[in-house]
Amino acid sequence: MTDQYLRKVSLIVTTGSDGIDLSNFRIVFTTTQMDAEAPNTAAIRIFNLSDATAKQVKDEGQRVVLQAGYQNGNFGVIFEGSIKQFRSGRLNATDKFLDVLAADGDQAYNFACVNKSLKAGSKLQDQVDAILQETGKFDVEKGSRDGRDTSSRKGPVRHGPRTSQ
Repeated sequence: MTDQYLRKVSLIVTTGSDGIDLSNFRIVFTTTQMDAEAPNTAAIRIFNLSDATAKQVKDEGQRVVLQAGYQNGNFGVIFEGSIKQFRSGRLNATDKFLDVLAADGDQAYNFACVNKSLKAGSKLQDQVDAILQETGKFDVEKGSRDGRDTSSRKGPVRHGPRTSQ
């Protein structure tokens, strides 16, 4: 049986090929995982960064990887996405913070555009592959889906922004 106490968190802000590990700081976070059609988001507050580290995160930070779990149990990635906004301030005379607001897949959600006609008898997987061909340009990875791979009698047409698909 695993111990379900002694929580552990890891926060890495990537700057292209390099990363800044902020796991030793006090971190408070909220993630939202939408079951509607919208990107998942994370609001992460990091306490008491030095001015130099905060500047480095703001200047170079592009993506964020947030992991959470238990020291002697389950531990894994709960959010990975692009940084959208920073906000900094003070709670009191001694404590300052840096807020990182991030979203995953929002670039593909907002900017991917599919223009494709598929032949009659094409499978549902063919439609998914056509959409993934465009969303993959924005670092969206293929997930899994349940269901039958039915074929269509007429050739489906996919046109317009990804949000209309």
